[in-house]
Amino acid sequence: MPRLRTPRALGQCRLRPGTGEAVGLIGRNGAGKSSLLKGIAGAVQLDDGRINTKGDVKVAYVPQEPEFNPEHTVFEAVAEGLGELKALLTDYHKVTQQLTRPTPTTNRRWRGWKPSSTSWKRAAAGSSTR
Repeated sequence: MPRLRTPRALGQCRLRPGTGEAVGLIGRNGAGKSSLLKGIAGAVQLDDGRINTKGDVKVAYVPQEPEFNPEHTVFEAVAEGLGELKALLTDYHKVTQQLTRPTPTTNRRWRGWKPSSTSWKRAAAGSSTR
């Protein structure tokens, strides 16, 4: 049985945006738009040709139908796409989670707080409300 070859997605493609320019791609289904973007982003290996970038080029690629790990939270899914910022955001998330958990100290300070009184001032200052 003969092996079928996949048709070439792109041929003779040259793209040279200027500094500060954003580029959008428009074309028919199957024209190679997604293949080009996947190649530029490094999400697929090229069969032929090359991609050259100069200087401080940043490439972002969001797939049309992203696949998420069903075991991940929304936070974890978003953090996966942040590259180097993932560790920083994860640390920030952990600290904010810890700060919102009640502790014996915060429970003691806020025990006497009542919205209609000034006891919140005493509680915030750490003094007893009794």
